[in-house]
Formats: sequence, C-alpha cells, structure tokens
Amino acid sequence: YIIKHLLISFFFTLTIFTFMLFTGSLFKIIQMFLGKISIFFVVRFFMYSIPYLLSYAIPMAFLTGVLLLFGQLSAENEITALKASGVSVYRIITAPIIMGIALTVLCVFINDVVLPSCHYQLRQLKNEIGKKSPMALIEPGVIINQFDNYLIYVDEINDNQLKNISIQQEIPNKSPRFIKAETGTIELDSKRNLLILKLRDVMIEQQSENDNSGTPDFIHAKMGMVPIELQLDPEYKNKRHRSYKRMKDYKIRELYAQKKELQERLKIAGQYGKDMLRIKISKILTEINTRISLAASCLSLLFIGVALGIKTHRSEKTIGIPISLALFAVNYGFTLFGKALNKHPDFFPYLIVWIPNIILCVLGLFLIKKLSGR
Repeated sequence: YIIKHLLISFFFTLTIFTFMLFTGSLFKIIQMFLGKISIFFVVRFFMYSIPYLLSYAIPMAFLTGVLLLFGQLSAENEITALKASGVSVYRIITAPIIMGIALTVLCVFINDVVLPSCHYQLRQLKNEIGKKSPMALIEPGVIINQFDNYLIYVDEINDNQLKNISIQQEIPNKSPRFIKAETGTIELDSKRNLLILKLRDVMIEQQSENDNSGTPDFIHAKMGMVPIELQLDPEYKNKRHRSYKRMKDYKIRELYAQKKELQERLKIAGQYGKDMLRIKISKILTEINTRISLAASCLSLLFIGVALGIKTHRSEKTIGIPISLALFAVNYGFTLFGKALNKHPDFFPYLIVWIPNIILCVLGLFLIKKLSGR
C-alpha cells in the first residue's frame, strides 16, 4: 500500500521536475543558437540532457513523494491507526528505505556511467552548430594535449581572454618545464598556421640539470609576458573536434586513475608544480564525491522527508513541493560551496559536499525516533 502510493507520487513529481529543468535548459540553448537549430537538434539535445536532469530530479522527486505520502497518511490518521495496530514507524518506513537504496544505486550508475558519456556528446552537439574555428581547441576546464610537447590547462576563457593558465612543456633530454600565468590572450596566426598564447604575470619552474646532491633543485623565473606558439595541424579544419574531455566527461574509475597519476607526478614536482597538481587532485576528488553524495541524497532526504511529512499533517500537494525545493536547495548549496573551494585543498572541499547529507540524515533519524515514541 505504501510503496504503491509512493511510486505514484514519485513518478508524478519526477515528470514535473524533469520538465521544469529541461525547459530552463531549452530556453538557454535557444537563446544561444536562435535560428540555427532544427527539431532534430532539439530531440538530440533533449536525449543527451536526460541523464543530467535525472541526477537532480530523482532526489527531488523522491523527497517530494515521501513528503506527500506521509503528509497524507498523517492527515488521514493512518499513521496513528498503524501504530495502534502494533506496526512501528520503522516498519512503516521499511518500503521507502528499500526504494531509497534502489534509487541511490540507480543514481550512482547514472552519475558514473551514463552522465559522463552524455555530457561529452552534448558538448559535441553544441559544437556542431557553433563556430568552426581552431580557437575552439582551447577549452576551459580541459587538459589539452593536442599540441606536441605541451599539456595545457586553462581555468576560464572569455572571448580571447584567458585566466589561470597552467602549462607543462616537455623538452627533449631535459626535465619538463612548468609554466603558470595569471592571465593571457589567444590569437590565431592563419599565415603561419599557429595559435599564439600571450601569457602575462608568468612564473616558470624547471629542475636544475647541474644538481648532483640527490635532492631535486629547481630554477624559478618570473616574467611579465611570455608568448607561446602552438603549431596547428594543417588538416585540422577538415577534422571534427571530438577528442577533448572535461572532468565531467570521465567515469569515476577514470578520475581515480588520473588522481593516481597526478599523485605520482607530485613526488617529483617543484613547489609551483606541486601547488598546481594539488589543485587538480582536489578538483578530481570534489567531482567524484559530488557525484556520489548527490546519489546518496536519496537516502538522507528520505529520513528528513518522513519526519517532516508526518509532522506537517498536510495532504495538500502545495505544501510538499516548497518544502522539498527548500531542502534540496540547502543540499545543493553545500555542493556549490564545495565546488567553489575545489581550488583550495586545505579546506577539504570534497568533504564539504557531504555535510548536508550527514546533517539531514542525523536530524531525520532523530525526529523519527521521537515520533516513534509517541
């Protein structure tokens, strides 16, 4: 009886939330590419967007379904009747807990396997109607290895303005050179088939070749402006730009592999190289924990939803949805806060994303225990 009504409420609210989230994304894409999209594009865009929408819609819909169900059971005194018949609150919530565990497993699968692939395909879909230009090779949040002897990472790009650039330059028969710049610009030299990065406020670090002490010694240089010329593939214009992945495009096990590789590089890097690598490791750990904590929110939101549903004594749907949105906003707010701190490993941002789950779970179990004693 409980699981039947919970499933009805869940699928009803899941449809509403998914439609709401997709409508917002659709309006955004139409504003960006007005006059350039077809119905076929909209269908493909929707299909690739579904996993991303579900990763947020499923926890919200489950919480709302729980609030609606237990609010109705409480308002119609069915909770009281069940307890008077010897059925405890813990027995009553057994079916929702099983459903919560199943949804958590489903969300982990979506966030780990389905979402990265669809996120990557969605970016490629946007590129199909965007400008075809070699300038698109430099994307924010991507480790770029398209150019010989260079690994490039740019944190932000606004038109041709770059921010927080990190470059590892491989030099034959020598140790790699690490280049870090606060800002820069990117220009296309079509005559010479070059992309030119003009970096400003540059710090360069390289291991000394004459050090025989056994302990790595690094040479540092600070420069005002450094131009870096990147040779373009002459056939690039005839190729499809499909090879680059952002952090969200990788599965969790791939992210762990990257983290392990970065930790190995951390052992031989100098101070500036270590700072750059620690930030990258922190971003990877934050991404992994964000995906898992978002999936686990199905369970943490369940307990607080049961307690609040029983206490509100309301069967109206209008009260359940605002409470659900408010609780999920708190949960999501901590996720954004953790991501905002992912450049500061000392604050452990990958643990911050778990705070709302822990608080809501403990608070919900405490309230349920109090309700079970009445």
